[in-house]
Amino acid sequence: MNEFLVLGYTSYDFYDEDKGKRVAGMNVIYCDQPEDEDNRKGYVPMTVKAEIDMLDKFPIVPGFYQMFFNQKTNKVGGKASLVLAHAEFRNPVGFTTEV
Repeated sequence: MNEFLVLGYTSYDFYDEDKGKRVAGMNVIYCDQPEDEDNRKGYVPMTVKAEIDMLDKFPIVPGFYQMFFNQKTNKVGGKASLVLAHAEFRNPVGFTTEV
C-alpha cells in the first residue's frame, strides 16, 4: 500500500502579472520509510507538488494518507518529476503538537 505520513502542506493562489495568468497549487510535505545511510538517518521530509483542487483531500494534518503519484516532464530538457495524483485520508497521527 502507498501509505505516507503527511506532515503538512503549503498552498498558493495568485495572479502572475509577468505571465498574465493565475498560478495556483500546493506543496505537500510527507515522509516515507525511515532512511538508514551514513549521511541520512530517520524520517527525512520530502515535498511533492499538487494541483490546488487537491487541498480538500487533506482535512487532517499531520496524518497518514494513501497517495498516488504521476510523472510529469518539465518544459525544458524533459526532466521527470513527481506530482501528486490522488490522496485519501487513512488515520490521524498519535502525537500532539502542544509545547
